[in-house]
Amino acid sequence: MSNPVCELPPGATLSGNWGFNTIGVAHPAAVISYGLRVGKEPSVRYLDAFASSTEECPGSFEEPKAKAGFLCFYVNGFETVNIEPPSTTVELGGGDLHSGAVITLKPEDKTAESVGRGTWAVTAK
Repeated sequence: MSNPVCELPPGATLSGNWGFNTIGVAHPAAVISYGLRVGKEPSVRYLDAFASSTEECPGSFEEPKAKAGFLCFYVNGFETVNIEPPSTTVELGGGDLHSGAVITLKPEDKTAESVGRGTWAVTAK
């Protein structure tokens, strides 16, 4: 008997939601899980609220999309509060990028409530 491998076929896309709500946490994290493994580890791109789509991430918060080989992490600008601009503060918090990702963000005020919501898409290469 063989062990089946549950892997996303090349060119196929998975998408979903992410979110967190914390108070007093230095590095709140958004955790996502793909449901199927992605064979090749994707490159991660973060699109801040109201950012224009890119070649790698041609979608939006409302309709997340990713080019093959990318994980695109979209922010809902109307729901995210107390988070510094992510261009210099987004970090991968470890984990297996073949199965999902942990994205850590930096709050402007660690003692205040931090709320983040958005969507994501990953496309297998």
